[in-house]
Amino acid sequence: MKNKTVYIMSGLPGSGKTTYVRRNLPGAFVVSADLFFSSGGSYHFDASLLGAAHDVCRNKFHSHITTKCTEIVVDNTNLIWSDCAWYVYRALAAGYEVVVVQLRCSVREASNRNIHGVGMDHLQRMAGRVFVIPTHILDNPSVRVDTLDSYCDSLRPTEKIT
Repeated sequence: MKNKTVYIMSGLPGSGKTTYVRRNLPGAFVVSADLFFSSGGSYHFDASLLGAAHDVCRNKFHSHITTKCTEIVVDNTNLIWSDCAWYVYRALAAGYEVVVVQLRCSVREASNRNIHGVGMDHLQRMAGRVFVIPTHILDNPSVRVDTLDSYCDSLRPTEKIT
């Protein structure tokens, strides 16, 4: 039987998280706050609903863990530990392996590619956050961190990350 794995995507808007998931984890169940703001192929972000979006994301994650889905992806920015700690602790408690996939790219590249309308100033503030995973998590043999520098550079120059 295949190991149960939760993938935690981490990166700026426009860094290629969703594209990475589509290309590398096509059969995985995806939970994402972005899905809350997507309807009929359109994306309409409303900051006042961000808390509700993350509540829905956590509820879907809990449902997938409960039904023992083999692969689950948390496709949010997850730029600091507190963004993803809830998911990591629950995944480990349910017997899942956890892979944190960090996609790094320049703020300029993220600005050029993100479809969310996140401005350069906000992206720069986001990029200044430091993602530090606690040692007790890193020491857990069920946790792995994969860091991909300049993932979005591997995309064609005209390819918009969606």
